[in-house]
Amino acid sequence: MKISKEQVSEKIDSRFHNKLSSSQYEIKTIPARELLSHRRVDIYVKMKLAEAWLNSDSEREKYYQNLYLETIKIFTRNSFVEPGDSNKSSAQDFVDSFKALFFELQENYDEDLHYIPISGDNTPLDGAHRIAILALLNRNVKAVVVNEVEAEYGLKHFEKHGANIDLIQKLATIALDFDSTLRVAVVWPNGVHKYKDIIKEYGDALVYTYSLNLSKNGINTLCAIAYKNEEWTGKSGEAWQGARRKGKHCFKFGQPTKFMIFETRGEARDIELKESIRKICGGGKHSIHSTDNVEETKDIVKITLMPFAKVILNKLRLKTVAKCINSLDIDYKNQSVFTGSIALELFSMREANDIDVISIDANVKHSEEVGLHNDYMHWYPSDLILYFEDPSLTYNIMGYRFISLNEILGFKTNRDENKDKRDIRAINYFKAKNGIVSEDYKMKLKDKLYFFKLSLKKRRKELKKKIKSAFKSN
Repeated sequence: MKISKEQVSEKIDSRFHNKLSSSQYEIKTIPARELLSHRRVDIYVKMKLAEAWLNSDSEREKYYQNLYLETIKIFTRNSFVEPGDSNKSSAQDFVDSFKALFFELQENYDEDLHYIPISGDNTPLDGAHRIAILALLNRNVKAVVVNEVEAEYGLKHFEKHGANIDLIQKLATIALDFDSTLRVAVVWPNGVHKYKDIIKEYGDALVYTYSLNLSKNGINTLCAIAYKNEEWTGKSGEAWQGARRKGKHCFKFGQPTKFMIFETRGEARDIELKESIRKICGGGKHSIHSTDNVEETKDIVKITLMPFAKVILNKLRLKTVAKCINSLDIDYKNQSVFTGSIALELFSMREANDIDVISIDANVKHSEEVGLHNDYMHWYPSDLILYFEDPSLTYNIMGYRFISLNEILGFKTNRDENKDKRDIRAINYFKAKNGIVSEDYKMKLKDKLYFFKLSLKKRRKELKKKIKSAFKSN
């Protein structure tokens, strides 16, 4: 159906009126869910907040309201003043207006009252709050196609306008939960010399790009994550030893690893792209890797797109990851977080005496050596549900959650037993040594001396082992 320019003006915000240059415009009635897209990643956040209201979930509401306001802050350039016909001029105005609209649309929805202006590629230009609510309720909307305006409010937009890596990670995680068409390509250091040509090959399918400077160990770890389902990589019981052989070919000293999140055009096209890029890079299979489904994409993006991802991958101990995975029933991997001293063993600070988990399922199945930490939640710095919503609180490794160093540091600080005090020193030392510190943190001299003596002791032990081994072989 087509309507006149004047009729369109009555149904959309006045800030678009001077963009209307045609005499007639197409109107279409479509499910609101069809307007969900990674090009409007903010709508996913609005939808999650509306879902928390719908379920009267106060813990999730708090998290998603804060995230919602972070996106609004970016959109309004820190002013919280909305352009156009709106009278919103503060953060609270945005929350109150959204909540009022949420209740209004549940009880009294007239799709002819407002039209949603969309670009030629179906990207919403306005009405994001309305779309989020109606998509959640599985309702239709009336949209008007305004070809004169283009919009892109995806991850690149937020980065360009000041979003830090923490916010980008949270938005990307939500996008991956909603959009099953997203994939990630990893350009290994061995193929990165042709990165500009590779970018051209992906063209407008590219959603977001980023980079990490990984050590040899970091590349080996990433290879284990990327190829964990391949037979040649080896099983978890072998700590994915085959990944080391692959990493040797992918690594090139001094070169970064590049990541490209892209929208798939179908499996056949993705394979064709990969083969084309391998030819550009010299024909080798050690230049690029791309995921085949959204679950594989999550496994790579969630760990590589977080603050200090370089340190995590470079220092990660795969044997510990394997030990933890083998201790937990796979059906409970999405309901559990590995916690306790295993977080220190994960980065070779010390050996853990046992394996502990916190879980949203009290009946979680695991081996006898695993303990349930739910009774200690009062010492943790965050609510239980947030460890399954906020990706910055855990490390996602091989699809399993491991508590972050910041969170276990908070737990040990709150509990403050003698063993916790030793672990606090070890965590702070590791963070300081690897640049993961807050601005106000300065390591005490006694701590520096303590860990210096500890490292000497460790070296003496290693030397004794080598000497003993040499005598045995002779």
